[in-house]
Amino acid sequence: MTPDEAKARLATTWVASRAFVSRHRIAVGVSAGVLAVLVLLFVWLADRLPISQALEPLPNRAIILLDNQGKPFARRGAYKEA
Repeated sequence: MTPDEAKARLATTWVASRAFVSRHRIAVGVSAGVLAVLVLLFVWLADRLPISQALEPLPNRAIILLDNQGKPFARRGAYKEA
């Protein structure tokens, strides 16, 4: 392969890749944005959720009686706030 053929081949590849990027710029941008939001969500969840406390079993089962509005009026046993 001569240097001129290599240059021509490289130029064709470069033009094709630039055309792909320009055609799919919106899709690439949206995909990058969605990925960034998902990463931020996982980082936030890892920071905010107390996984060590969630995996601990309760000492005994809890029974919570609720009224018509959904407010608790009687509790028995261990209760873990959400």
